[in-house]
Order: sequence, then C-alpha cells, then structure tokens
Amino acid sequence: WYWSLHCLYLGEKYQYPGYVLVYGLGHIIAIAVGDVVVPKLLTPIDLDYGMKSGPPSLGIALVGFFLITSGLAIAKHNLGAWFGLAVPVFLSVYECLGTLAIGRFFIKDFVLKEVRTKMGHTQEIFPSVVITLLHFLSQGARACVLVAVAAYDPDDRGWILSLASSLVCNVISRTHWMDKCLFLLFGDYWRMDNFSRLLMQTKFHGGYPPIVAL
Repeated sequence: WYWSLHCLYLGEKYQYPGYVLVYGLGHIIAIAVGDVVVPKLLTPIDLDYGMKSGPPSLGIALVGFFLITSGLAIAKHNLGAWFGLAVPVFLSVYECLGTLAIGRFFIKDFVLKEVRTKMGHTQEIFPSVVITLLHFLSQGARACVLVAVAAYDPDDRGWILSLASSLVCNVISRTHWMDKCLFLLFGDYWRMDNFSRLLMQTKFHGGYPPIVAL
C-alpha cells in the first residue's frame, strides 16, 4: 500500500509523493478502510475489542514511528552535534511508551474481560508481536539515521556520538536504572512487568546483531 503511493507521479514539479504525504495521509486512509470496510467483509469475534485494539497497537507503532522519524529529521537541522544524543532518547521513549500502552490495554481489555473466553488463546501472541514491531521499527529508524548521516556528509562524525549515546542508554536500560527513573517519574503507571521484560529480550535477540553488523 505505502509502496504504491510512492509510485504515484504528481507531475514535473513534485514528481513523486514525499515522506509526509505517503506515511501521514497513507496511514489515515489505511485506518479508515480498516475501521469501515473490513468489519463489513469479515465478521469479527468481538467488534468492540477489535476497534479498541487498533490505537494502542498499530496506532502507536506506526503513527509514533512517523512522528519520531519526522522529529528526528527536524532535530538534525536544529540540534547540530547534539543530534546524536537525541536519537537514542527519542527512540527509547517511543519504545517504552508503546510497550506501556499495549501492556495496559491487553490486561484491561482482554485478560480481565469476557472477550478472553470468546477468543481463547488466539490473542496471547498479540502483545508480543506489537512489542517486537516497536523495537524493530525503532532499530530501523536508528539504522536509517546512521546511514543517511554518513551518506549525506561523510565528514560528519555525529554517528559516533549517536552510537556512544545508544550504548550508554542500553547499559542504563539493561541495569534497570531506566525503569527506576520511569517509576520515579510516572509512579504506578510504570512498573517492571512481563511486557517490559519482553522488550528487553527483544533488544538482545533482535536489536543488537543488526546494529553491530551495520
């Protein structure tokens, strides 16, 4: 769907749609089609649960990714050398907030609700997929930023600062100091649970190898 939007020719002046048009407008259209058309073609087991599951799952993952990457593009032109420090901070906040949202939704609207008896075990993998998607989108953004900065200006050493700050953030996260800081900031809204533990395991198995290889 998004690839097809990239192929639209808009004339000599604009040529092809840019990032904002493709992912911003494209996602809005995808949400509208998913909420209006799909329920008429398929009979959902629980329509209310299905409608509520969108925002904390793909909503935060994809819209959040769009906002984060747009923010990084703006930050690159305004922060200068500090841009390298901003990258891991932006992406860590994105992952943590996304994990918190899907965890709270799953407990409140599935585990503690009657819909669980209707669907059985079919939804148990749902939060795992969303949390994994959050991290892989975050890693994709980090990798694209590093490659783009190096390609745009080979003499720019900002990627070194970005890697160093990413290493510091990962050490803080791995030693659970980040969770302690988030608990101090948000209280009971953030506690170390199985969802945040899954995010940690995802970082270890699916995050470090690609970045190290890059």
